[in-house]
Amino acid sequence: MKTSSAKPPSEKAPSAKAPSTKKLAAKKPKHTAFTVAVSAADDGTSAPALRVYVAMATDPLAAVAAVQGAVPEAAVELSGTLSDRLAARMKLKPGEVRQI
Repeated sequence: MKTSSAKPPSEKAPSAKAPSTKKLAAKKPKHTAFTVAVSAADDGTSAPALRVYVAMATDPLAAVAAVQGAVPEAAVELSGTLSDRLAARMKLKPGEVRQI
């Protein structure tokens, strides 16, 4: 009788690499500089004051909430974003709210 030198299918080496046991580092969420328009309460005697704040946040709702926390008596509205380059030049930090 002739014997085969080939291994049975169950003894073959795995072709794919086994998953690494290292834990993957969690990525930090990307922060964006959102601009938020803030208008003071209208007293009827003068034109309503309008100010613009910038908030570094991960999403627009967080930016509006951060500005609302800084200026609770005013009406706030999301108005846009700043470029990453401009935010870096202003040295804005995550979570920071600043009037511009």
